[in-house]
Amino acid sequence: RQLQTRWRHILVDEGQDLMMPKYLDVLDTILKSGLIRGTWRVFLDQNQDIFKGSSLTAMNRLMVGHPALARLTVNCRNTAPIAVATSLLSGVPGETTLVESGPAVEHHWYSDDGEARHLVSKSVNQLILEGLGPEQIVILSGHRLERSCIAEGLLGGRQRVEVWEGPNYRQ
Repeated sequence: RQLQTRWRHILVDEGQDLMMPKYLDVLDTILKSGLIRGTWRVFLDQNQDIFKGSSLTAMNRLMVGHPALARLTVNCRNTAPIAVATSLLSGVPGETTLVESGPAVEHHWYSDDGEARHLVSKSVNQLILEGLGPEQIVILSGHRLERSCIAEGLLGGRQRVEVWEGPNYRQ
């Protein structure tokens, strides 16, 4: 079946997650003039290819289009303490950071969900005591709220945990 609409431009962030032939087939199909002659930008970081899913075949396929290549040499996302801690924990060499200062990284290890809930609650309550508003605190998790250690709420505080699923999300 023929595709009715094709995009004139495609912009992909976190492209390391899409460097597989089947994904590139989709991009090639939906992009006007395809990947070889079309207008596209793919931003990727091989250090973030944590599942090592990038295919050399896929990367070579992108290179046929003679893309402009640029290497970012300064980490603009993290403070120096976060970059150092991430490097030490992951084994990936550290990068120079744009912002040199920031609070020290705290490591909290736990053995079960109850202990994790206690540590998360303690950290959030401490941040509130230090003057942060609840709207300034974000808890990132690999689980949906109902399957997380704080599914039943935070301990020792009156703060309610709210799920944010993007600017257009409605509960």
